[in-house]
Amino acid sequence: MEVKGKLTANALVREVNSGKLVTNFTIVMNEKDYTKNGKRKKTSTYVKCNYWFNPGVAEFLNEGTLVELMGHMGAGSWVNKDGVARANLIFKTSNIKILNIPGKNGFKRMNN
Repeated sequence: MEVKGKLTANALVREVNSGKLVTNFTIVMNEKDYTKNGKRKKTSTYVKCNYWFNPGVAEFLNEGTLVELMGHMGAGSWVNKDGVARANLIFKTSNIKILNIPGKNGFKRMNN
């Protein structure tokens, strides 16, 4: 599965209990469509993502960076501090293509 969007904030690298590093980030996918009466509307979908491979890529995953991701949707679960079981969907990223990086003078194109 492939998704494309812009990072909403800088990626974060954290260590999990097993000692492995995971890069976490969220992208926003914006779609333009038309309502039944012909007016344009914009729909934004936010997708939480994780990447378990090269944590060094987080250096390039900053707010506003446009990325194309390959991977699949997965389910996550945890127990919060109140003991309540919680669940969410997360995009398990296997490949990241950086399409552009925000720069001082617009965007700089870069392929990963």
